[in-house]
Amino acid sequence: MTRADATGTASPTTRTASPTTRAPWSTLAPAEEIGFGVYVHIPFCRHKCDYCAFATFTDRAHLVERYLAALRVEIERATSGAPAPGASPSTATPLPAASTIFVGGGTPSLVDPQALVAVLDAIPRRDDAEFTIECNPDDVTAEMLRAFRSIGVNRVSLGMQSSREHVLLSLGRTHTPANVQRAVDAIAEAGIDNFNVDVIYGGAGESLEDWSATIDSVITLGAPHVSAYGLTVENGTALAEQPDRHPDDDDQADKYDLADDALSASGRLNYEIS
Repeated sequence: MTRADATGTASPTTRTASPTTRAPWSTLAPAEEIGFGVYVHIPFCRHKCDYCAFATFTDRAHLVERYLAALRVEIERATSGAPAPGASPSTATPLPAASTIFVGGGTPSLVDPQALVAVLDAIPRRDDAEFTIECNPDDVTAEMLRAFRSIGVNRVSLGMQSSREHVLLSLGRTHTPANVQRAVDAIAEAGIDNFNVDVIYGGAGESLEDWSATIDSVITLGAPHVSAYGLTVENGTALAEQPDRHPDDDDQADKYDLADDALSASGRLNYEIS
């Protein structure tokens, strides 16, 4: 990832424990000191990208309303400090206010904005929390983003992936490249000044010139944050079944260097969160 500022960015905090050990939040370092991140998964998509190994579904739109209702119940349970089903009451502790919230998927922008807002607004958060929602460029409107902004969303992550249509097709992506600029304009119109653009390098048929054009487009868009991912092959994906489309290590190394040089020259600093 790169960012266009040197002041830092909020990032989710990872807490690890052994497989057989769990501890109540009250025994850990105060969240006010180290931050607390919340991830919300919206698993619905119009189309499954060829490289995607996430838990997503293209045939379950009839479950959206029930899923959001269940999600709201789970958020309220967690924030109230009630124990999870089957858990000991002694381990129940209310979750702290979030310093970062990330709504991903799937395609969160596929869900009715007002319905999603009603769920996300139940998450307790700090006044200075970074609140991000992932969007497909084809879905974005200023009206949608104003609804999200009304509950504190202050950052949008756009799944651009490439500026070249033939590369998008090779990845199994379905959005229109021109809609990325339209989405960026909608972000500004909605009064949100922070956004990220996701791009992927190493797709079948992508030349070094194609990748360079994508990076140039990202810079032209003025994205404060850029997440550049090397294409990986995951078991169970459509891509895994077609070895002739798998990325080449040397090609990806060249594209990594190109992106690093171009984005650094544009004033963006390299950083990584996980």
